[in-house]
Amino acid sequence: MFQVIEFQNPLVSHRHCFLELCQMKHYQYSSLRLAKYSSTMLLYYLHRPNANSLRPRCSNCMQAIRKTRWHCSRDLSEINLCCDCYAVIGPNSTSQFTPFRCTGFADLDDNLDD
Repeated sequence: MFQVIEFQNPLVSHRHCFLELCQMKHYQYSSLRLAKYSSTMLLYYLHRPNANSLRPRCSNCMQAIRKTRWHCSRDLSEINLCCDCYAVIGPNSTSQFTPFRCTGFADLDDNLDD
């Protein structure tokens, strides 16, 4: 018989955490090709929850974003700012930034790879 092994992972512990990951990484399931890629990447991060590339990083200071990610898509480039950098750059910028919570990564804060 098969033995079922259960493990806890903060990325799929709640629906909103999974949705947040898919939105941040642009994972889509609208076609077979995109679904295969998205599923493969999801499996990669499930086996490596502390991967350095999983955590969103600030485009200005390159630090891991902890609570709120200020996002702007402009000129085919994506900009993510932490709260500290947004306080300096965001209000003076001509670009419009949208805040996104980083709730799915709260359990990974102490285990970041350098």
